[in-house]
Amino acid sequence: MKFGKINRFVLASLAALSLGLAACSNNEGDSDSQNQTNAVGTPAEDNLSKEEVLAKVQTASEEIKSAEVTTDVTMDLLMNEQTNKVETTATVQYTTDPLVSKTETIYFNAGEEETITTYMDETALYVQLPGSDQWITQTLSEMGIDPQKQMAAATSTNLLRELEGLMEQVTVDENDDAYVLSFEGSGDELKELVVSILATENTGADAASMADDLEINAFSYKVEVDKATFYPISFETDMDYEADTENFTMTATQQQKGSYSQINEIDTIELPADVQ
Repeated sequence: MKFGKINRFVLASLAALSLGLAACSNNEGDSDSQNQTNAVGTPAEDNLSKEEVLAKVQTASEEIKSAEVTTDVTMDLLMNEQTNKVETTATVQYTTDPLVSKTETIYFNAGEEETITTYMDETALYVQLPGSDQWITQTLSEMGIDPQKQMAAATSTNLLRELEGLMEQVTVDENDDAYVLSFEGSGDELKELVVSILATENTGADAASMADDLEINAFSYKVEVDKATFYPISFETDMDYEADTENFTMTATQQQKGSYSQINEIDTIELPADVQ
């Protein structure tokens, strides 16, 4: 289940990014769907304060019921003195009611590429074996994934709440079309924030138990939010952290860049007949 494990990490990362984007929504000018939304006539709102921007982002995040997220992830991992580099490009489409997602992930390894297709609903993750028509089904409970927390990452403002005590370190800039929200930090004050991100892969109890073992060397986050809709479009996040437990020692650096499109334009996502 090598690919299943990797893909759960990617799904968790994407959900975390979705959470962050929902909490600090952004906009990227080259998105056709967003340009169409703005062209409808919603006026841009310039010169807002940081508090006003965050409040509007929170309201907009609650309106997002579906979207497509494209992300590039690079992770350098040192675990028990073994090194590994993970590079992926993934496209996720999701709806929240019902909760269903489809993910196409390309893994790059030693000059080779492999594509994995997965679906997820409220009960299970379905993984198509590369180069075949076979599917593997894993229940979310067996994998330690709480589907409501997973989707809450894409639709709630949990990250915003996690940042409430660190608002002085959040900066807001603006350009012609977007507000740019940025945050940088390190140390123990970020443990709850990073654990909330990692929790998208685990149950709340499991994630909480990781906090004592984590050392956050660096964390940065930047998103753009559309001045008219306050919906997310592009984002960047960097994490550098260590974990030292009884079972393993790990050092990881992770960079993610991504963008949103088709916000509230995806009606349904159908599971393939072979997995139903």
